[in-house]
Amino acid sequence: MQNLALTDESKALLVQIETFTTNLSNKIEGFEIKSPEDTIIAKNYKDEAVRLEKMVDEMRDSTVRPYNDFVKQVNAKAKEYSIPINTAKEKIVNKIKEYQLALQKEEERKGRVITDTIQRLIASKTVEDVESIFSTKEFADGAIEIVYTRRKIEIEEDIRLAEVKRQQDIESARLAEIKKTQDAEAVRIEEEAQALLQKQRDIDAEKQKVEAQKAEEKAIANLSNEIVLPKARVKGTRTVWKMEVENADLLPREFMIPDESKIKEAVKNGTRSIAGVRIYEDIVVG
Repeated sequence: MQNLALTDESKALLVQIETFTTNLSNKIEGFEIKSPEDTIIAKNYKDEAVRLEKMVDEMRDSTVRPYNDFVKQVNAKAKEYSIPINTAKEKIVNKIKEYQLALQKEEERKGRVITDTIQRLIASKTVEDVESIFSTKEFADGAIEIVYTRRKIEIEEDIRLAEVKRQQDIESARLAEIKKTQDAEAVRIEEEAQALLQKQRDIDAEKQKVEAQKAEEKAIANLSNEIVLPKARVKGTRTVWKMEVENADLLPREFMIPDESKIKEAVKNGTRSIAGVRIYEDIVVG
């Protein structure tokens, strides 16, 4: 209390309050209520305490009132300066927020652009498209570099495999055509062989038939030689044996006569080689 700047009136009042408070405390310390009269005394003590509280409040108000007025003046002045300061602070904070928001939006846009660039690279079909997308990219990014390199390698590998397949298809078609030709030739040869075989079978069958017929005729002739039957003849007639060629291909070689007229005609027309024929030059005296 010694450091407080109290007025003389306040100091005297404070001393009085301390004295009254001490006396009241001493009275209450040993006081006991044992009768209605004691209750009245207790109420008086309470009224005295209330009066002392009022004295304390009055002393406090009179003492701090000048200080409160000063504090109010200081607070008012501080508020006067605080308003533009707070306004300036809010402005700079808003500018910082606007910048941070712009940065965030730009980062989001950058992310979308990078994602779109990567998706376009992945969807590209030619090396030219990949090069064009990569050269016109808006942002340099490690992910774009990786996808660009990988997609370019993939497309080049696809082109290489497509060319390999194309060459394989060409070779397969060529081999298929060769096989088709070979199969057709084999079929033709087989058909010709079967035709020749069938022809030979027909010739052999015909020869067997002729030989059987000859054998039968020979047997009949032998039988005729053994058994001579009288032949009924008309007077003035006789029987003779005659022939008729039915199949020239079946004739034995000894019964085949070369057609010299045809051979001479062929030699005259320039033929110089005929199996079984000697073709030579001769001097003709004209």
